[in-house]
Parts: sequence; structure tokens; C-alpha cells
Amino acid sequence: MSVLSRTPSHHSGGSRFKFHLTLALILNVPQQLNAALPAPGSRVGYHPSQFVEPLLLMLHGGGRTLEDLRQLREDAGLRTVLRFPVLPSADATGDWLRRMGEKVGLVDLAVVNQQQIRRALKRDLITDYTLDFDATQIVAEKQDPH
Repeated sequence: MSVLSRTPSHHSGGSRFKFHLTLALILNVPQQLNAALPAPGSRVGYHPSQFVEPLLLMLHGGGRTLEDLRQLREDAGLRTVLRFPVLPSADATGDWLRRMGEKVGLVDLAVVNQQQIRRALKRDLITDYTLDFDATQIVAEKQDPH
């Protein structure tokens, strides 16, 4: 009997994101996002969490632009693993981000962030922290001295 077996082709290498999505669900992040951010304008619109969660996964996976959301959207195997039957398009996400930036969406998002930080700090045994407000990386273009 073989210990290893071939993975069906519809499964994606991006399934590593399942851990992050599961953690977000355990921490009630989608519910907090949907409660804090403005609701969709219609019954068929996307909820705030349906915009934010793919953005977080995309950024965690090394994505840098809204176009990188297309990889998540086009990967049927990954959407199956993550239980994202439908994802907003990159254009729809960009429009949503602009609307949130024009309104109080960023303030509301900060509220969810503060709730999550407060929850984590309550569970942490460390009581003293150092905040580095100037965490700037300086990359030098030095050549090898030899």
C-alpha cells in the first residue's frame, strides 16, 4: 500500500491559506467586519467580509495589486478549499475600497482591528511591549569588499 497518493488536479497549492481563514472564522472576524462596515447596497451585493478576506489572503500570499486577486478568483480548487463559492472581481473590490475610503470604512476597519488586538492582548502573558513607530528597513546596495 502506498503512503503517498496523487492529488486531484482541481486542488491548489494555495490551500495553505485554509489555516488563516479558519483562524479568522474562530476569531469571528467575518462577523465583526460585517457588523462594523457598511452593509451592501442591495440584497445581492457582497458583504464587507467577502471583500476583506480575499484581500487579506492575497496580501498574505505575497500579492501586491488588485490584479493579484484574479489568481484567487480563477483558482477553483482554492475557492473550494476556502469555501469561497464566489469572489468579487478585482474591479468590484477596487470600487468597494474607494467607497470605503470616501466614507468612514477605514475608521470602522480600525475598530475591528482594535477589537482583535484587545482580544489577543488579554490572552497574552507578556505585559510589556516596545512599539517601534519607525520600523523602516534600509537596504544598502553595497558590493562585497573582496
